[in-house]
Amino acid sequence: MRGPKRQPIEVRFAAYLVKAGEEDCWSWSGPITNGGHPTLGRGGKGGGQVSARIVAYRIATGNEPDREVLTTCETRLCLNPRHLVQAGGEKSKATMRQRFEARVEKAGPDDCWLWRLKPSAAGYGVLSMGKGNNPLLAHRAAWQISHGAIPEGLFVKQRCGNRLCCNPAHLYLSLNPIDGPEVSARAVDAWLRSRV
Repeated sequence: MRGPKRQPIEVRFAAYLVKAGEEDCWSWSGPITNGGHPTLGRGGKGGGQVSARIVAYRIATGNEPDREVLTTCETRLCLNPRHLVQAGGEKSKATMRQRFEARVEKAGPDDCWLWRLKPSAAGYGVLSMGKGNNPLLAHRAAWQISHGAIPEGLFVKQRCGNRLCCNPAHLYLSLNPIDGPEVSARAVDAWLRSRV
């Protein structure tokens, strides 16, 4: 004799989803992984687990994601489709900005903008870029968001000397990887021209 038929994954997903306002985080009350991420059984004996973010993305878009699904907010258990994007692509670039800005305490235009999360062993802010991607130093992310790509061989430094500062107005490019006196803009320009 067979047991009762298991509910479709969409029904089980909806039972664990706690919706809030349209722009607010929607929390997950279901199972979570050891890493604290929302998960759901695929169904059936030996079916394994699937990321609840993938299920949310599939329900919202009607498409199966071909890359990891990331949140653009601070809430690890958020499943609001407006807060979910696939890693990579144009939306992910916006995600880098959103993830960065959510982790920086912005002050006045001339003040240090401090990284709020735990710094690296060297004292710098670190921005996680999702599974399979190398983390990015927060001040380098600030430079890329405000100025574009960092030319190969150059380093992003903080004029203020504060390793947690991410204010683009405090950042400059340097030939010197070691903290020290600022290299002149003329020297950097000459170096860039020599590489073309």
